[in-house]
Amino acid sequence: MNPKIVVKSDFSLPAEFPFAAMRAQGKQSTPQVVHWHDCLEINWIESGQGVNYIADREYLLQPGQLYLINNVDRHIAVTDGSLDMRIVVFEPSLLWNTAAEQQEYLRMFFPVGPDAGNLAPLEGETLSRARTLMLDMEREWGARERGYELMLRARLTELLALLYRAMPETMEAKEAAALRKGYQRIRPALNHIQSHYAEPISLEALAALCGMSRTYFCTLFKKTIGMNFGAYLEKVRVSRACMLLATSDLPVLDIALESGFSSLSSFNAAFKSECKKTPSQYRRDLPV
Repeated sequence: MNPKIVVKSDFSLPAEFPFAAMRAQGKQSTPQVVHWHDCLEINWIESGQGVNYIADREYLLQPGQLYLINNVDRHIAVTDGSLDMRIVVFEPSLLWNTAAEQQEYLRMFFPVGPDAGNLAPLEGETLSRARTLMLDMEREWGARERGYELMLRARLTELLALLYRAMPETMEAKEAAALRKGYQRIRPALNHIQSHYAEPISLEALAALCGMSRTYFCTLFKKTIGMNFGAYLEKVRVSRACMLLATSDLPVLDIALESGFSSLSSFNAAFKSECKKTPSQYRRDLPV
């Protein structure tokens, strides 16, 4: 398998209806870097093969699998070109306004413990119904006919109910709630980084945005995201550089500066550390 081909990249959802359904197939020229996004994600594997890397876990993709990905875990899917995957992404606010409901009914997106995993434990008729709901949501989102919002909310609610029922009753809610709470507290900083990654960003400014001391912000950021602020910012910048390398003819130096790096040498070092190749090699190896 050639791991340079990925099938998912970053995106944002419309504020008025924070939902999207899409289909990822075959080879796509998108960044070969792990990514995050400010929403929850469901992946249905229709056919083909590949690998899903979610947080520190690795899954061999097989037809009939359903994966749940939260808004904290870094992730990426790779394929040799055969993968056909349905994707639904949404904001919890689409269905619930209270934190209590979100924390309870979305626990399955935040696996905790030594046996934690992202693969939904569905089988038989329940798994078949989940596939039908994913396909229905894809069709409704594509057609956008009158009342599609109601239809999508209904089908997404049913799918989440199936997943909630399939979740082991012993699954602890406390850790999942703590993770979501931590994310919400540092969310202003994450939003600022996504919008201003090409500019100088200080820890003091981010901590102030979140109403925290620098020390506490650093501790909570690393606990929630799994890395410190500097490493996260570097990954965001490298991800932007990968997109520019794949979609433009800009010189490498211009891409480095556009992505927020102060010099070509620092850009090359960060890029090679993340992507295991130089920017020029990355651009040359992109699928045609």
